[in-house]
Amino acid sequence: MRLRAKVTALVVTTVLAAAGLGACSGDDEPAGAVRVASTLGPGEGAINLVSLSGYVENGGSDPRVDWVTPFEKRTGCKVGWKAARSPEEMADLMSDPNRRYDGVSAPPEVSGRLIADRQVVAVNPNLVDGYKKLEPRLRGLLKRDGRFYGVPFTWGSNLLAYDTRTVQPAPSSWAALFEPEQARRYSGRLIMRDSPLAIAEAALYLKDKERKLHIGDPYSLTAKQLDAAGKVLAKQRPHVKEYWQLPADAISAFAGGGTGLGGATGRSGDAPPPASSPLPAPPSSGTATPTPTGTDAPKVRPTGPGGEQSAALGVVWPYQADVLNRAGRPVQTAVPSEGVTGWMNAWMIGARVQHPNCMYQWLQWTASPDVQQQVAEWTGVAPANPQACSGDRLKREFCDAYRVGDRGYLDEVIFAHTPAKACGTGKKGKPGKGDCTDYAEWTKKWIEATNPARRGPG
Repeated sequence: MRLRAKVTALVVTTVLAAAGLGACSGDDEPAGAVRVASTLGPGEGAINLVSLSGYVENGGSDPRVDWVTPFEKRTGCKVGWKAARSPEEMADLMSDPNRRYDGVSAPPEVSGRLIADRQVVAVNPNLVDGYKKLEPRLRGLLKRDGRFYGVPFTWGSNLLAYDTRTVQPAPSSWAALFEPEQARRYSGRLIMRDSPLAIAEAALYLKDKERKLHIGDPYSLTAKQLDAAGKVLAKQRPHVKEYWQLPADAISAFAGGGTGLGGATGRSGDAPPPASSPLPAPPSSGTATPTPTGTDAPKVRPTGPGGEQSAALGVVWPYQADVLNRAGRPVQTAVPSEGVTGWMNAWMIGARVQHPNCMYQWLQWTASPDVQQQVAEWTGVAPANPQACSGDRLKREFCDAYRVGDRGYLDEVIFAHTPAKACGTGKKGKPGKGDCTDYAEWTKKWIEATNPARRGPG
């Protein structure tokens, strides 16, 4: 693994916090916003980051998992970081004018919001060694007005999983989960991600089922379209066994309530990670166990201690399907005919960056194949750099299971983005600018549809 000792000085357009979002007065910039240097030089000796737990590791969780210490030794940039417990906390930290974080590893729940609120600045790809080695599809996901606002780090997709002994024939559509008659066949045995962004799967079902709704992008929904998706989810709710948060929960559901996997499936007992991004939860007391990626996958018990019935159908990530398959469970996955949804986590530069040179060196470091290998093995995600599967890095079985380097598949994934009010062109019945619903409205609708007991006032 090689990192440039010195970054070639390039003269680039000065980037303000509002870059790429139109001409703005100084009043529109975040308080304390600074200019990103037009040239890069020696590191400043420190870097301060925000991430969800598991994306910055220094050996504290497991001495074998450490991509921070080698970076500090190579660059002289001491890494400090704050592990946010939710995307909402992450957004709050990055928007706090009294805090000056250099970078953030952002999931789709917040990446679009950070750009729109000018809490991050554009990245100059020419200053990121190895940037062009990252998957082209991923590189374009955070492009706005010709500027790039993030360096891809990890990605994954949301698949339709089913128990081959119970679900016959194999499902080929999201209708298997959302069509009332089909959902009723497996009542009490369906599992869903517990995330507002899971509304997009219901929207994909409606896109084909209710053409008059004119649904295009399942992550850009008008109020009418969002209401329709909410009704689908509300009708499905009586048949759902579990809305899972921890990766271990989905594995346990398909295994009948008991996995026998312990910490290897999401650090049992820890706080749940966001359901759209497969990150391990913050480590609990004791030593966390890295995601199993070899042939020594732990055994999965067929039923739980109480003999409870296992899940038959639901939404999982490749990680959970891989663990179940290697443990001998009869669980397969399908790509629905309407399309498969996915997500990307990317490193972004904060609007109040204090250490731009160290931040760019961090972007280079985390894009390198050796670091990408470690991240993929530890978190159970697909690396953004397919070279992580080259040589003696990630095992071929892992890369095949996670579809790493499969650009045909990657091009078909409908990647999540932060729902926002501005969307569409307004032509041919499609939503126009300002006609869509934002993430706060999605969150409210998700709670209303899946758990009425959690409804807030009004």
